[in-house]
This record gives sequence, C-alpha cells and structure tokens, in this order.
Amino acid sequence: MISVGSGDDEQYGSSTRGTMETAAQAVLRVPWDDDAGARTADLYDWQAAMAAADALRLVHDAVADDGCLQPDIAAEVICEHHEDWTVIVGTSAELVSAKHRELDSGAWTTVNQLVTKGGLRHLFDRWLSLNKLPGLRLVTCAGLKSGECAEVDEVARLLRDQAQGVELSQESLALIAKTLQKVAKELLCADGAELPGHLTGPVKSKWVDLAEDDARIETLRAFLSRLHIDKERPSRKHVAHAAPSMYMAPVLKQMRKGEVPAGAAWEAVLDLFRARMRSAGPIPGGMLPLINAAAGGSAVGTTAESQNRELARRRITIADIEIAIRLAIDNLEAYLPVSKVVYQSPLSVKMDIGRCNDTSIARAEDLRSEYLRYYRDRDETAPGEMAKRRAVNRWLLKVADEETATIPNRSNAWGPELWRALSDRLVDGYAADDSDPDAIQLDGDLALGGVCDLVHKCKVWFSPAFDVKAELARRRAQLRGAM
Repeated sequence: MISVGSGDDEQYGSSTRGTMETAAQAVLRVPWDDDAGARTADLYDWQAAMAAADALRLVHDAVADDGCLQPDIAAEVICEHHEDWTVIVGTSAELVSAKHRELDSGAWTTVNQLVTKGGLRHLFDRWLSLNKLPGLRLVTCAGLKSGECAEVDEVARLLRDQAQGVELSQESLALIAKTLQKVAKELLCADGAELPGHLTGPVKSKWVDLAEDDARIETLRAFLSRLHIDKERPSRKHVAHAAPSMYMAPVLKQMRKGEVPAGAAWEAVLDLFRARMRSAGPIPGGMLPLINAAAGGSAVGTTAESQNRELARRRITIADIEIAIRLAIDNLEAYLPVSKVVYQSPLSVKMDIGRCNDTSIARAEDLRSEYLRYYRDRDETAPGEMAKRRAVNRWLLKVADEETATIPNRSNAWGPELWRALSDRLVDGYAADDSDPDAIQLDGDLALGGVCDLVHKCKVWFSPAFDVKAELARRRAQLRGAM
C-alpha cells in the first residue's frame, strides 16, 4: 500500500520560510546524504523491483477509463533520496525504507529489530529533519511475529483511526500506551542517538517511562500514525517470477493492453529503476558541465542547480513509466527473455534435471552419437560381436555405479559431480585395467559416449528417478505453446 496523499501534511507545516511548506517541498529542499552503502547486486535488484512496484501503483491509479494517463496528475518516485526511495504525489511525500529479510531469518520478532535492522530509527531521524511532514513506510518481505512486533503495526493503525475521530476502547488505549513506551526505549534511549533538544531529557539508561503529556510521547504518537509497514512483498528469490503478474499485469489491463506479455513491460520499467537506484539516469543537459553564465549574471553552477541535477538522475515520473511501457509494447523482442532450449531426448532431459550445464548436455549427445556410429560401422553379425558389446555395457554400467556411489550427497541432483567423475575416469584417466574386458577397444570419449547411451536407456541417473515419458510430454507441450 502506498499511503501518500493522506491530506494531513499541513498540520505539521513549517512557517520558517514565510509560507506553509508541504511535505513534497521539504523533501526536495532538504539536502540528503548518500546512504546507499555496499549492497550485493541481487539486493539492489530487489530494491529496484520494489520501487518499480510502487511506481506502477501510481500509474495504475492515474490511468483513466480510456486507457490513457491523465495529464493533470503529478506523481513521481525519487530513488535513493532521504531513504531507499521517496514517493511524491502532488504536495504529499512518503519516505520508503526497503529491508529484505532472508527466508531462514524468519519474521521480525522485536521492536528492537524493527528499529535497528528494520530501519525505523533512520526513518524517524529523517522524518524529524523534514519537520515531521512526510508519510513513512517500511517495505519488507518478512511478516511480523505476534507480540510486541505486530503490536507496533496495530498501534500505528489505531492511531490513524483515532486521528479520524474513531473512539477507541480502553483495551486499545492501553495497548497504545504500552507500545509507545517500548518504541520510546528504542528510539529515544539508544546509544549515540542524535535528537532535537525537545526530545532529550532525563531518562533511565536503556529504559524510559514517559508521562502521557510528555512532548516526546506526542512526537512518537505522530511518528507511528504516519508509519505503514508493507510486509507482503515477495523475496528476492521469487520476485523475478512473481513481479510481472503481481505488478505489471494489472497496469496493462488498466491501459487496455492486457494481451501484452507482462514480462516484457516489466523488464522495461525495471531497467529504469536499476539505473536510477545508482543515480545513473539521464538528465536534460546530459554531461554538459555546470558553469557560471558569462552574461546576465545568472549562476547555473550554484549549489541548488547541482542538487537539482543530482535529483534528475534519481527521479522517475509516471509519464516516464508509461513511455517505457509503450516502448516495450512496440518492441517486444527487445524485452522478452531469450527462450531456453527445450530438451526433448531422455538423455538431455535427465542431465538437465540433474543440473548439468548446457555445454555438458551438448557434449553428451555428441558422444552418444559417436558411440552408436562406432557400433553401426562394426559387423554385428560377426561371431561373438554381440557378446562383446554386452560385456562393454556391463563394464560401463559398473563404472557408472562405482562413481555414483562416491558422490556424498544424492538427495536432490548430482549431475555435474557425476559427469566430472566419469569424464576423469573414462577420458582423462582412461586405461584398460583388470575389470576392462579384453574385448573392449574403445577410447575414452567413446567409453563416455557408451555411458551416455546407458543414461538414455534410463540405466544411469543424474538425479532421483522420475517419469521420463511424462516429463518429455510436458516439455513438448511447452514448446508447442511457445510457438
């Protein structure tokens, strides 16, 4: 949920500049620090995807019934500005902190986790620096464990209800009071916390018990009432598959383009955010230098101009996104993923499921063909020829069995390990031994090709056994559907 546009910004307006300042004006005016820090590429991509999802929500809401973007709606996303991104709609603004949490870490469990690892302390500091004007949102892929962590989310909702005139029960008021004390402990009593003077005062170390009329409690009430915890996002392992249908398909439907592949349009929009997250978006003046104008005395190299130029690299308007979507629609081939080879032989399918790479699969198919050609060229009617071939197959099956037994973990797939072991034994280290029948005249590559033929006949496996015919039928149906 994007919560900008709540309409209550003006109650926190500042008159220090002579006029009431809106949240959007404060966000754009106040300088920001570069807080991107070191992130891995996949976490950058996850954040870019989540910011793109927010922007697509704005586009969806701004598209009229005729499928066109309404021209009078001003909305944009600014990446890595004050927080991971900032959403601006009209005069309202919302700071968004995105915190990915791995599946093995589980849900958020404590208020301390939300404040430190969940980024609420940074949101609180930014909110104070912006005169308590913007809305606030924590985006995460992890839920909130029942107890004090879930109560923060519940209290935020209750405070919003109360601000709208809803009369709360005594139980709800008691929950608000208890949770405010817990949040105060983490936000106001943290070591090294830098707070304005009206938020500091005598408090016991690591704990705070503030009276209900304390100005600090009122600040915390205002903070939580502006906070939304968006905890329904997919993890980085699933977002690539889930995002097109979750985020792009509804926008295409609203634009009357429901027949367009959502994956292509999603990639076009995501590319915008990948660049803006690194402050690498295009700007109107390109890379022309900032200088002082020679005539008229207008300074185009001022600090304000530099800040605007930097903002331009990070901002994406809903018009930018609509253009990207329509360009993708007109150039689908440029954005559709490259089709993966659909393997259609028992050997290739079994190696694919066994997680062998494409080059190994191609080599295996070629070696099997050479092995079969070798025996076609021999006179199989010669006395004892068939017996010799059966002896070869028995020996090759014995080799495959021995090498499979040496693999330590066979719970899922072991294709690369077995392929490497067979290649080492039969090709790189090939030599006749006591177990090699005198009748075997194969070189190492042909011997490996013979094992590939055994794989094709379902006598050697690179993974737990499965219904090969059913898998082949599924893949052939997939291939027909892609045509």
